[in-house]
Amino acid sequence: MTDQKWYDLTDMLEAKYPELERYDEDIEDSQGTREVLEFKSPAGMMRVVRESKPVLLDKTFHYSHRPGDTARTEYTFSDTEFSHKVRVYRETADGWEELSVDAMGF
Repeated sequence: MTDQKWYDLTDMLEAKYPELERYDEDIEDSQGTREVLEFKSPAGMMRVVRESKPVLLDKTFHYSHRPGDTARTEYTFSDTEFSHKVRVYRETADGWEELSVDAMGF
């Protein structure tokens, strides 16, 4: 989802659900961030999450043939380019259930 479509979606949800709660958080074990929108809809409590992570540019493997030494992987990420993923969740008795974004019309 492009930045413009995300801003259009957030504006539409804020207009439709004035009690919408919006916050950002860091993604565990990653360099990305997560934007979260939570609101109460007729279908129940909903959560829309947009994950933004830097684009992986290069992955280098360093091997060692010495006894006791291990191989390692070095990752190179972009400073300017990001990939975005949008997920929609509905609250159930068991927690948050992920819904299909295509079915929601986003």
